[in-house]
Amino acid sequence: MIDLNQVSLALRNASTSRSIIILDEFGKGTISSDGAGLFAGVIKYLLSLGDACPFVFAATHFHEVLTPSILPPSSPISFIHMSVMITTREGEMLEDNREEAQEDRQRIRPGEAVTYLFKVSEGLCLHSHASKCALTWGIPQKVVTRAEYV
Repeated sequence: MIDLNQVSLALRNASTSRSIIILDEFGKGTISSDGAGLFAGVIKYLLSLGDACPFVFAATHFHEVLTPSILPPSSPISFIHMSVMITTREGEMLEDNREEAQEDRQRIRPGEAVTYLFKVSEGLCLHSHASKCALTWGIPQKVVTRAEYV
């Protein structure tokens, strides 16, 4: 409710080219389709303001909205993400943009590790490393396996 109230206030009062709106995980706590829809709707509304569109910083885990059918490539949007390094059990570094991983929902395979680099990079990141992160922080494998199944 607080998110919706704050976004509503921003849309009504901060919609000028001299405004800044920060949307940090807007839509959290909703079912994915509702949250993604609300997030995409807000972004499209702001883009429709044209020259009056405020400067917007948005962070989201709704990867499904980052598609050309929802946010066209012609939109004046710059995409950035936080970089990670993926390594094998032997310590060999793997490319984070492996083609076979692009279609693979679970990017980190058994024996591979993810290292968060705390570096901002250009482009989209359409993959979540949540399962590996959960394991790193001690969530039992059985719980992570069930979460990946669901």
